[in-house]
Amino acid sequence: MPQTTSAITYDYSGLLAAEDAPALQRDTGILPSDLCWLVPRLEAARKEVLDDAAVWKSGAAVAKEKQPLDAGFFELPERLLRTDRAVVDRVVAVADRLAGEVDRVVVLGIGGSYMGARALMEACCHPCHNELSRQRRRNRPRMYFEGNNVDNDAVCGLLDLLEGADDWALVVISKSGGTLETAVAFRIFFQALKHICGNDPEKLRRRVVPITGRTGKLRALARRLGLSDQDMFDIPEGVGGRFSVFTPVGLLPAA
Repeated sequence: MPQTTSAITYDYSGLLAAEDAPALQRDTGILPSDLCWLVPRLEAARKEVLDDAAVWKSGAAVAKEKQPLDAGFFELPERLLRTDRAVVDRVVAVADRLAGEVDRVVVLGIGGSYMGARALMEACCHPCHNELSRQRRRNRPRMYFEGNNVDNDAVCGLLDLLEGADDWALVVISKSGGTLETAVAFRIFFQALKHICGNDPEKLRRRVVPITGRTGKLRALARRLGLSDQDMFDIPEGVGGRFSVFTPVGLLPAA
């Protein structure tokens, strides 16, 4: 079958104003002279991104002022569809398992470790997703985001909601594991989940999914708590938090 291509187009004509437009339009619109000023700067920024991606892909030495070089995000979509398809399959399998075992998932993360997933949920799900019936949620769990601040009331409120419930799981996201807000929240919610699971380490293992770097404090802590590397997802090298939505960081909550 012939392949078809689709593209997202953006019509910006409504933002433009003519040089001889009335004062209000000139003040609020983009003038042709503004575009002329922007073009070389945008082209320079694009070239820098492509050059950084080429350096990262080649494995060449990275200049000190460029470190850490988080340029691995650039080819993530193609990698996931071609060479890293197993990652997508595993994400879907774990998401389906959680959906079959629990009705609520608490996602712990801060900054780029949760904003992409939350943005996807707010863009693609019903605005009152958590209030819908299981059937109307298409058999997917309720989603709660925490670990992104030090608000004691928010943590206690969610713990009150989960108290006594045996139908929730924990996804903790941190590349380093050293981020204070997420680290504190993980310890609090892990203890609550451990209490619910009682003396069943296998049940606890199936209810906790860390997403983290290949090394770091969170991976070390998860191992001490009895989780193996097979129970965790990796955040790829060269991918910063703000660009991680096409890694398990964004894909697992989205699934």
